[in-house]
Amino acid sequence: LVRRRFVSHMILFTAAAAVSMLFLPAPAGAQAPNVVRFQEKLSPDDLSLEETFLPDKTKVTRVRLRGATETGQAGFPILPCLVRHVALPRGAKILGLTVDPGQSLTMQGHPVLEWQRGEQPGGQRQREPKPPEYEQTPDGPLYYPPDDKAVPLDPSLQQFSLWPPQAASVGETTELAGYEVVAIKVFPVQWASRQGLLSLSQAITVGINFSGGTVPDPKRRDYTSLSELEALRGLVVNASDVPDIAFAPIPEEFDAWHLII
Repeated sequence: LVRRRFVSHMILFTAAAAVSMLFLPAPAGAQAPNVVRFQEKLSPDDLSLEETFLPDKTKVTRVRLRGATETGQAGFPILPCLVRHVALPRGAKILGLTVDPGQSLTMQGHPVLEWQRGEQPGGQRQREPKPPEYEQTPDGPLYYPPDDKAVPLDPSLQQFSLWPPQAASVGETTELAGYEVVAIKVFPVQWASRQGLLSLSQAITVGINFSGGTVPDPKRRDYTSLSELEALRGLVVNASDVPDIAFAPIPEEFDAWHLII
């Protein structure tokens, strides 16, 4: 049984003061950090909540956000996750993130969220050990695996006032067109398990603080690097920090005899 309901009873409050700052100490004598900022604007219409029941009859709230992926750590709630990419100079050192949730909406009445249960084979067989038919096939006897055993909700959640504890985190780093491409995971929906409250940040601003790094020389580009540069600009949220270069190198002149038939 599933009962879908969209967010309609929300209490508006301002959480601009609740700025999450995750700084790492910069070494003495280091250069002043640079900052890349981006903002994600979300509408309550993009958020949906479903009240459903697990196989063991536990009533949970299923949280979904249009256009977002989901967290997947076993034993922890499944919540929306936005992955955005930022271009930084090669060799740049990330000092930390600043997160401003801006204006938020809170939703009451959600004591238990659907969590990643991580079903794995358990140790009990509830199926009939010797089925009455089809015991043998041309490839051998049939295998009846044990019923799946779900991972319970992690009790350590009670230690956190909000989950996820940070509204944004740094993911993996790759390289493209001479820049470092850093994945930033944004969690616009957080859960206060003790109060059974969900909070949606409608305009969350993330700042990436970094220092150092080398920007590639825009004059030393060939066709391959130009195509990579174009792909980079289409991938990152700070495309304005990546130079927009378009040129066609002139082929070198050479003497050759041509036979025209």
